[in-house]
Amino acid sequence: MEILGSVVGQVFAYISAPIAERWKYHRGLKENLVALKKRLEELNCRKGDIEARRNTKLMPKATMLKNEVELWSARVEAINVEIKALEEKVEKVRSYLVS
Repeated sequence: MEILGSVVGQVFAYISAPIAERWKYHRGLKENLVALKKRLEELNCRKGDIEARRNTKLMPKATMLKNEVELWSARVEAINVEIKALEEKVEKVRSYLVS
């Protein structure tokens, strides 16, 4: 009987640690998403400002920076797509949990 209790205790400890870790992230999900959206808005504003400067040729040495700006802009777009996919995934999970 003591062996069974020991085994059950070990199984519970083995299972509860990952569940507790995931619960911690789930519990802070809303705050994390709000912070992520805020940072994304800031990034997109910066992107718009830089592209406007590039298009009006206010940026010195524009030809030299053009490739770097284009690469950075492409990365910003990739981040936008990734965050959109993440938001859709979160909504899908929320709708699953609510129903």
